[in-house]
Amino acid sequence: MQSTIKLILSFIFLSAQSFAQSPVEILNTETISFNKKLSSDRQILKGNVRVKHDDRRLTCDSAYFYADKNVIEAFGNVHLWEGDSLNLRGNYLRYDGNNKAALINQNVVFQHNDMSLKTEELNYDFSYNKGFFDQYAYIESNDKTLESNAGNYFSNLEKFDFFDSVIVTSTSEILMADTLYYWIKEEYAQFQSKGIIKNDSYVIEANYGWMDQKEETAFLNSDVIITNQNNQSSLMADTCYLFDQFNSSTSFGNILLTIPQNNDTLYFEADTITQMMNQGVIAQPKVRFTSNSFSGKSDSLYYNIDLGLLYLEKNPALWVGEFQITSDSISLLIDSNQIQKGYLYKNAFICSKVDSLFYNQISGVNMYAHFINSIINSIDVEGNGQSIYTVSDEDNNTIQGLNKIICSDMHILLKENAIESISFYTKPDAHLIPADKVQNDERVLKGFTWLDQSSILNQLQSKIILK
Repeated sequence: MQSTIKLILSFIFLSAQSFAQSPVEILNTETISFNKKLSSDRQILKGNVRVKHDDRRLTCDSAYFYADKNVIEAFGNVHLWEGDSLNLRGNYLRYDGNNKAALINQNVVFQHNDMSLKTEELNYDFSYNKGFFDQYAYIESNDKTLESNAGNYFSNLEKFDFFDSVIVTSTSEILMADTLYYWIKEEYAQFQSKGIIKNDSYVIEANYGWMDQKEETAFLNSDVIITNQNNQSSLMADTCYLFDQFNSSTSFGNILLTIPQNNDTLYFEADTITQMMNQGVIAQPKVRFTSNSFSGKSDSLYYNIDLGLLYLEKNPALWVGEFQITSDSISLLIDSNQIQKGYLYKNAFICSKVDSLFYNQISGVNMYAHFINSIINSIDVEGNGQSIYTVSDEDNNTIQGLNKIICSDMHILLKENAIESISFYTKPDAHLIPADKVQNDERVLKGFTWLDQSSILNQLQSKIILK
């Protein structure tokens, strides 16, 4: 019987050689049979089937061999491999020797180096070292899993092209997209269309970008949205770079940062905003911000949300109620979007508009302002203190004159946006100027400037409306 099988195998091998340069070779089978009624070209192999083609080997429980076509169909415990690095397993396989192409389905496991892919059907082209699938696949590589409903795998590059519902899961984050290209060894991904990155700190959305999971960095572009999972703040931008294990970000272009607190929301814009986990927000230049309680601008800003500390420098200005506040730098202590304290360092100036001619003003080297519900309650002036404020007739509310006071250090109490009383720590120089005697140069203190709040905040307001 053994000699008969060997003769038949030799016949099959010779027949296959006449049809293909590289014939499929049957190395072993326990039985072989023909059924010309069903197929004149099909040989039926059963039991311990072993096949060779070029550098590839195949084992299975049974098979159909089509010598004329140089094709083999394998059934049961199918295992096709090439070298030590590439293995295909499943319940059914069709292998075309002329085209060096395999279709394997039913409980498919495809392994290449450290990557393992499980799906229900896979095509693999050995000429181009390319596999492709069009149904759900689950992939494991090192400490990561990848899932998709369609994709290609390029063995030479160890690279996937995914095209439907991609999910890449690692120990620290999840990456999702509609279309994604992934290099296994480099742990590097490029994505297009509806990309989402999630970790314990952020949920990040973008249309395009790349992620380096080894370096734990990423670059995002087009409709970027970053949502902080801890405080529910949200940042929108054109472009964003992630670093520090994806816990920090620097964003550029058309930025809007939204920080909700209780019944209010604080909005920021700037050319560049950097968010650092547990360290706060850095914005510069052209910083603008607003809420229901206060607004402001500067060319540099630092905000620690957890501590409630907002620091402004480089031409800062703050608007609280009727007051405009300026100095070389401003520090604010904020709780629930309400200013509690304000510290003004060098060239401090607070003013409010009375009418087209008169402004109430306070200036000094440094000032410390105390707030109740984001309304200035009192001001301590340290060094070179000066104030100008209008005196009005209580009956008809007409301006009677200007009260000008010079005193190095002062404590000022305010009520309903007006000066109620002033305490002096040294002897003041004070005098009242009747309204009709006030000269133009007496209307303002040195360093006075009145900024157009509406024009400064106009762009920010437009972004908030479009949000």
